[in-house]
Amino acid sequence: MGQHWYFIGIGGCGMSALAKIHLEMGDRVSGSDLTGEEKSPELTRLGAVIHRGHNAAHLLDSPDVVVYSTAIRPDNPEMIRARSLGIPLMHRSKCLAGLTALQETISVAGAHGKTTTSSMLSTILMDCGYDPTAVVGGSMDILGGNGRLGRGRYLVAEADAGRAALGDGSLMGRQIEAALMTGLLEAHQHNFSDALQRNRNNDLAPRLVRQAEEYMLAHIDHPLALEDIAGAVSVSARALQYAFRRFRSTTPMAFLRQQRLERAHHDLQNARPGDTVTEIATRWGFTHFGRFAETYRARFGCTPRQTLQDAALEPFTG
Repeated sequence: MGQHWYFIGIGGCGMSALAKIHLEMGDRVSGSDLTGEEKSPELTRLGAVIHRGHNAAHLLDSPDVVVYSTAIRPDNPEMIRARSLGIPLMHRSKCLAGLTALQETISVAGAHGKTTTSSMLSTILMDCGYDPTAVVGGSMDILGGNGRLGRGRYLVAEADAGRAALGDGSLMGRQIEAALMTGLLEAHQHNFSDALQRNRNNDLAPRLVRQAEEYMLAHIDHPLALEDIAGAVSVSARALQYAFRRFRSTTPMAFLRQQRLERAHHDLQNARPGDTVTEIATRWGFTHFGRFAETYRARFGCTPRQTLQDAALEPFTG
């Protein structure tokens, strides 16, 4: 089970689509709506717990994130309770932006026709076998509602309904800001131009993958579980696994093991008198020593013991 997401106004067209996608990602979902679960039978069928009305008592089980929309007033009792409990509050637009980090996004904006256009695009992509994720403003039989989690390359979403296109927290505003900053950084020579050019391929991965990698490297000598890493970048474990498989062709824990293997190799090459393979392997979280030796040999072409013996032949200068 992933994170627990609580949606205030879960029956709304925008909120229910996000809730459905998080359910399909394996997250736990609950929420409240003035009309109760009758407005969202599909969410209830998928496992969501929906409360009638807004009441602070609905947050007694302390969800990981509370999502709200512009329609929710700051004095909403559930908003107040979330603040008092220290539960992170996330605007709907930021919740949607988190999904767009996983796939290439087709955003449909404008005063009229967003739902029609996004529905048509989703249907075309599905019929062509692209298996898109979709977040639309109306229920569609082909989607099983107004949202679906796809495994393909694209996400189709309506952008910036009901607020200024470039307003605080708007999806379009975030995309335009990112495009402008990227253009400025790449169009003009500066002290970091060479570094940006070298790292261009890494930038193809979504920000959450890079953030997860940075978190793992910063805590590489700490005991880490997949849930710890996912929590650090505010996504579910399943979403993080999906992003790593797609953009890195590996898993987060495999990435972490590889980085720790590099650290073990470095320590073996620079071993002090008295250091042992077992001590160094354990230092970097390897407790199955036979598997460690096998993986090490496949990566570096020799056994850990051979590396340690070669280090012992070098004069110690520490």
